[in-house]
Amino acid sequence: MARTLSRRDMIRSIGILGLTLGAGSLPVTAFAAPGTKRHSRTALLMGTFVTVTVAHESPDFADEAAGKAFEAIRGELPVFDGHDRSSALSVLNRDGKLASPPPQMVSLMEAAANWHRATGGAFDPSVTPLVTLFREAAARGVEPDRKQITQALELVHAERIVVSGQRLTLGCDMAVTLDGIAKGALVDRASEVLSDFGASTHLINAGGDIRARTDSEHRSWRVAVQSPDGSEYPAVTRLRNGAVASSGSYESLRPEAGGFTHLLDPRTGYPCRTAAGVTVIARNAAEADALSTAVYVLGPRNGLQLVKSRPGTECLILGPDGSELRSAGFDRVAI
Repeated sequence: MARTLSRRDMIRSIGILGLTLGAGSLPVTAFAAPGTKRHSRTALLMGTFVTVTVAHESPDFADEAAGKAFEAIRGELPVFDGHDRSSALSVLNRDGKLASPPPQMVSLMEAAANWHRATGGAFDPSVTPLVTLFREAAARGVEPDRKQITQALELVHAERIVVSGQRLTLGCDMAVTLDGIAKGALVDRASEVLSDFGASTHLINAGGDIRARTDSEHRSWRVAVQSPDGSEYPAVTRLRNGAVASSGSYESLRPEAGGFTHLLDPRTGYPCRTAAGVTVIARNAAEADALSTAVYVLGPRNGLQLVKSRPGTECLILGPDGSELRSAGFDRVAI
């Protein structure tokens, strides 16, 4: 039986192909001037492994730069960490309101609301009750019935979230998640810190969200996209100053029983099955993160239309039958 990749497995394969020499017949990463070396540090953050790679002749400088990037991420975690009961996000979900919310949370909630409108509801930060329902059912080895899904769906209404600089408020019994955008935003913040520190050529790989920068238009990072079943690499993209994120059946809530994807359609309440995987290239990691989720939920036709409407974005959609569908400009950045 084909092995189902977790998102982390997929990115681990990306790391091998994109950041080390001699990866089979694929070309090696070509971005640094002669003598410039790559130095990497990895830390467990945001529930995944985050690797920061800096191209610089000094390993001490690269190590210090990576440390600054990790500090930037750790500094934001008390706001967005849903596993920390004292985080701003946890307080909002527990109490249904949050007075004097941190500015970065207000900004991200506003961005989530904008994505909700732009995607016709395919991106919805209030999907948490549905996710909880399916996870609890998966733990029992069953799938939720229609009545349970309908009841949970009544709590999924992003338009009921009130966002202001003074207060965040949820509708009755609602709960939100920022998993579809927060990690990308934190990766973007870490990338800014690296650039400000002088580490102008770097790549951050946060378990599914990748942000890359180089100091020259003639240098680029190569990032491989793995199929959900782990069988092949359908594309290898070039990144100079951009991001890539993937969503899909790299994870399953119940793979041993035929499974259903961990991505749910917040409009219907049911798992998405129109694609096996979606990879989006965008200008920043937050956009790539949100778009990869939205395109997966929307399905190939509507997903491609969404990507087409947003300048600087491209996507690759892998079908359950092994088919590939690419946006018009994807091959201009794919190898």
